Amino acid sequence: MLWKDGGLMETISVLVPVYNAAPWLKECLSGILTQTYRYFELILIDDGSTDGSSALCDACAVRDDRVRVIHQANAGVAVARNRGLDAAHGEWIAFIDADDMVHPRYLEYLLGLCRRYDCEVAQCRQMRSERFNPTLFGVEADDVVLYTGRQMQWGLCGRGGTRSMLWCKLFRRELFESVRFPEGLIHEDEAAMHHLLANALLMAFTTSTFYLYRTTPDSIMNKPLSVRRLDIIPALTDRREFYRRQGWRMLCYATAQRLGFEINRLYRRFHTQGDVASMAALQDACCENWDTLRTSPLMELEVRRLHEQWLTDPLAGELYSYWAQMARLNDETLQKLEGSIQESL
Repeated sequence: MLWKDGGLMETISVLVPVYNAAPWLKECLSGILTQTYRYFELILIDDGSTDGSSALCDACAVRDDRVRVIHQANAGVAVARNRGLDAAHGEWIAFIDADDMVHPRYLEYLLGLCRRYDCEVAQCRQMRSERFNPTLFGVEADDVVLYTGRQMQWGLCGRGGTRSMLWCKLFRRELFESVRFPEGLIHEDEAAMHHLLANALLMAFTTSTFYLYRTTPDSIMNKPLSVRRLDIIPALTDRREFYRRQGWRMLCYATAQRLGFEINRLYRRFHTQGDVASMAALQDACCENWDTLRTSPLMELEVRRLHEQWLTDPLAGELYSYWAQMARLNDETLQKLEGSIQESL
């Protein structure tokens, strides 16, 4: 904390992993350094950039003493975020991507929500760059929703405002005491978010839009699907196993449904791209996590049999229809159990 005008001011550590983001980095940094809430430190983690981003980071640190730069050989965004967490001094943590932009009141607004409702996490809504509307950016909406306990976890399953992305959120630093991002994965946020939210008691969510998510052709998530996108399978498998250990059966079920959807989607995209190697890797990833896949408590016996048949002939072209059938059965089951979801929250 910092002393200001006779009072204590909470500090925010803003962590920005940087990798070859030179075309957008200046605008990103400008948005952060002109925040109305000035009591923050900005930690730039240069992940071995080769396009001049490193020099832009160093120049920013020279101009503003709130900025620190960490240089590392290229190791991926999870390693960069972990190094930023290890170096952070603030009571609060915010993640911003180097090609995105935030409204000048971004930190002030999210911290205000946390103070007003005494919560450990606050989340606003993002606006995608291709749909940018300046008349809505930075406008407060009177619609704050509070999530507790398992309600936050349900958001990760698409039933609530919570999402797995790290941006748009402000976190109490204590939530990270036992949590770091699994290194080497591109879905590191999916792999860590359920652990983070399990450490929190209360979260404030609003549809107010204070974060601009820029879609760029060089973004990992916007490139043609590669075998690295299979990281989503162990991430969601870990989440489902976590819910199983907690005894949260409905969340187990919902995560198994999401896992089926993701495998289905990956197969279709790999098939469309003619990427046989990635299709085979998808088979291997499913085999590695098969104990979890096949023991989904609400997976129908017939669908389980079809999955086992696919695993013996993975490139037969039938995976899509199998997962689609499972999704339909799951939806029917979910409708029957909708009333019990609220009881489990």
